[in-house]
Amino acid sequence: MPDSDYIKRMDEYRKAFECANTVLTFRLVAMKSGKPGICKLKDLITASLELAGVCHHYDDILRHYELLIWLHHQIALYHRLDEAGPGLQMICRVEARQIADKIKDLEPILNESHIAPFIELLEPEREYELKP
Repeated sequence: MPDSDYIKRMDEYRKAFECANTVLTFRLVAMKSGKPGICKLKDLITASLELAGVCHHYDDILRHYELLIWLHHQIALYHRLDEAGPGLQMICRVEARQIADKIKDLEPILNESHIAPFIELLEPEREYELKP
């Protein structure tokens, strides 16, 4: 039978997870409505990293890892939006690279090379001419 400290810690984890997950849900809904924008993307990234931090703090490393993979995928989807201009696409590429680095940093902790995800390298889809 689990001791009372463990039960208390898991209860704290559940509450913190639910709170951070609610914030993330609101950010995701806001991101998907209306025009794409850098502020919406940054809000989603911040909320996702806060939730991942909660998981990491309570030693749920696998869920932390899964959230980072999910966030990377969301950034890749945002990058592909037709309405995303070159500035937003550039921000997406930078953020995706940073998230990919965080994912790679967790792989040795997990010690499971077979669950390493395919991390997509986001490239510019369009060529833009710079005017002098």
